[in-house]
Amino acid sequence: MDIKNISNAMDNMPMGDGSAFAEINIGPAKHEEFLNAHYKKVALVLTLIVLAIAGWIIYTGVKQSTEEAASALLVSAMPGAYDDAKGLNSEILARVISEYPETKAAISASYLQGLALWEAGRENDGITHLENFIAVAPTPEWKNQASITLACHYMNSNQAEKAGKLFQAVVDSADPVYAAFAAMSLGDIARAQGNQQAAADAYRSLKDNHPKSSFTSDANIGYPQRELLLNIQNPKNLDTKVEQ
Repeated sequence: MDIKNISNAMDNMPMGDGSAFAEINIGPAKHEEFLNAHYKKVALVLTLIVLAIAGWIIYTGVKQSTEEAASALLVSAMPGAYDDAKGLNSEILARVISEYPETKAAISASYLQGLALWEAGRENDGITHLENFIAVAPTPEWKNQASITLACHYMNSNQAEKAGKLFQAVVDSADPVYAAFAAMSLGDIARAQGNQQAAADAYRSLKDNHPKSSFTSDANIGYPQRELLLNIQNPKNLDTKVEQ
């Protein structure tokens, strides 16, 4: 039967009164059957979802509030927080750690405790505290910051070997903030020890690996000054070695 014959047959088909269609039981849609049978379960799941969302919002708000409170307390431990405050307040730093142990402010307070010990004249205790902080630092950034701080303290105490090990660890970490300063410091240690070639290598590392750092470009504190000092101390060949 072709399309034309099918069309003619449909045109001549008696439609009747529609009662045949009324006898067909269509019933509820499948998703409605599911909801009717499992409404309590669905309602419970939806309730749990709503409660979970509400709980997360409350938790986030409380956490933010806790961080703000901890930060405010930390600020009050800083020099100048009060008229008579001349240094870090070690008692307040301890409070930040004990009252808000899971906050970012507590990490900062723990780091600052080492500096507070130095301010109080407890040099060995401050060194031990920062060494312990470095060993358990929560992030590489904190580890490198504390390492730089301790290394600088060693430099000021004429302990170049200990300082050099910390500076080298920071250089090896390729930290985007502290590695350039560490490389320059290694060069300074080598130059002070009379090892001109090691100094040249360290300064070249600073220039090559950290071209955008201020320690590379600043003529007063960075690579240009170090290059000049090297050339003055050894004008015959270090200029070309540094530039290689």
